[in-house]
Amino acid sequence: MAEYRVAIMGKATYKFGYQYGLKRGANPYDHMQTKVISKTLVCSSDCKIEVVCDLNMDIITKMKMTVKGPIYLCGGSDLAGQLLRMGAIDELRLKRSPIVLGGGVSLFG
Repeated sequence: MAEYRVAIMGKATYKFGYQYGLKRGANPYDHMQTKVISKTLVCSSDCKIEVVCDLNMDIITKMKMTVKGPIYLCGGSDLAGQLLRMGAIDELRLKRSPIVLGGGVSLFG
């Protein structure tokens, strides 16, 4: 994780951290910027994350050009699917956990 400079995630992945003590607006990754993709998440002016309302290829291209290191896509099959369909994923490194057969969330929503 130390090589990553920016983390992007959807609102559901971000809010998942609340049940483990993450406070609204806090950055779950101290060593990198965190961008949460959401049209509805509201944070105070002193929040430590950036809320991105509209994910598009222009934003991704600008991020790739300005970030000095790899970008970490954290969780979220819906967001991963959107990025994959946009052609925005250059390299895929899957981090997996033990599976339960017969159910669960699909890898790419």
